[in-house]
Amino acid sequence: MQLAEFVESHKTYNDEELLLCILNEIENGKISCQEKRISAYSVVDSELDTWYKFGIEHNNPFFVKFMTLWFAFNCEYKNYPGILRDDNGNPRLDRNSKQIDGVEYMKITEWCDARKKKLESIYDEVFKSPLIDIFMEKEVDDMRKEHATRINRENYNVLKYSVDEYERTLALFQTMYQVRCNLFHGSKSPNVERDFELVRCSGEILEIYLKQFL
Repeated sequence: MQLAEFVESHKTYNDEELLLCILNEIENGKISCQEKRISAYSVVDSELDTWYKFGIEHNNPFFVKFMTLWFAFNCEYKNYPGILRDDNGNPRLDRNSKQIDGVEYMKITEWCDARKKKLESIYDEVFKSPLIDIFMEKEVDDMRKEHATRINRENYNVLKYSVDEYERTLALFQTMYQVRCNLFHGSKSPNVERDFELVRCSGEILEIYLKQFL
């Protein structure tokens, strides 16, 4: 089984459970390497081999930092209900695997809503920092679909053009969730400069926010 296929079949697992399962499957030889071409950079990577060598040879803190801080953030927002609503604003009771991302987006939104004033108070620390620049360059694609989804495009437009500080903060959190999804679904490479910077900057930004709630 390929790594991306394994992750897709375990969508209902939280981050900690998923990571433990992946490590166990790799150790037991049940997840195999997959050759993958990233055409924009003309790079051919073996996912498992690339990440293994990167971890052993470089011991880079940025990817580890982002993953562990996202685990911390997940502990913060996971208990929110994540209510999906229909076009009339009524709660939707049907939840299937295709709606899981929508539920996660709503949980993050509810978490941000509950902390709106605090988030706005540290707006300048994030949005006047060069850490935000990578998010202004272009949309963050959903690599499982190999293109930007509607919400990816909406969040990019808010980040780029909105003057509402809270709207931009919420769009940033949802964009970092997409970075998280791409990384955990095996669609980020340490050999691709933009991937590297998105993960690095997301980790630094998460640290700025999370330290306010310790």
